Amino acid sequence: MLSGLFALTGLVNRKIDMVERRQDKLELKVAEQYVSHAELDRRWEILIKVVMRIEQKIDHHVDTHKSK
Repeated sequence: MLSGLFALTGLVNRKIDMVERRQDKLELKVAEQYVSHAELDRRWEILIKVVMRIEQKIDHHVDTHKSK
């Protein structure tokens, strides 16, 4: 009886895993349709450039105030 319960639990867990994998694939498809890889790369590069400019401004501000 106990082995039957373990077998049933294993079956349920496999089904849950299968459903989760299918959901992940669906989410990925929806995300890919929402924004393309090229668009994501382009926007990421823009964001990196903005962050680098902010970092340079902060560094400049810190350097000018260190010398005082």
